[in-house]
Amino acid sequence: MARRAVASALALALAGCGGGHGGEYWVTVTDGVAVSCVGVKLKPIVPTSQVTSAAHSIEQAIKTAFLLEPARPEGHILRVVEGADEMRAWFDGPAFQPNGIPSALSPTEVYVGAPHDDSIEGDSSDVFRLNVPPASGSENPADCGELLRSQGALRLTVDAEGIDGRIRRTEYSYLSGGISACDVRVECGRTLLVEGSLANE
Repeated sequence: MARRAVASALALALAGCGGGHGGEYWVTVTDGVAVSCVGVKLKPIVPTSQVTSAAHSIEQAIKTAFLLEPARPEGHILRVVEGADEMRAWFDGPAFQPNGIPSALSPTEVYVGAPHDDSIEGDSSDVFRLNVPPASGSENPADCGELLRSQGALRLTVDAEGIDGRIRRTEYSYLSGGISACDVRVECGRTLLVEGSLANE
């Protein structure tokens, strides 16, 4: 709620500050393109084979989900505000995906970047703290600290014919390798295709 309020306040503050691509765009977004996952060892002692297997399993699960329910273009509104030195953009979709991770198309997922003459380019990130009760008899802290949950890169081209481009979305899962709750990080990326035009054009 707080992040949505910030986005709304920013829109009001920057609405009259110029920028060539500020406004609303009617777009379609197609999810689930070019899915890939890689595993990263956060604790050196974890076997590489375990990391590779975890990444492969998660990648196959995501691909299977998209095969069972193929992605179709969905209609959305993209809102863009530009000031002299900063651009912010967000979509009108639901706040969360079914897996509980914030959606790439939510008003709380704000893409921030510099203004450009012929494009809309911004990045987003979301962090959280993974706190797990310590194992019985363990004196080691179970708090994994602040971890990345998702990152997004919005890259759109704007011209007289409309708006076209993609969001490259990376989501992070954390797994135990027997030491803590965050011994392994699995990074899963996919592309969302975006196309449309300026509203009321």
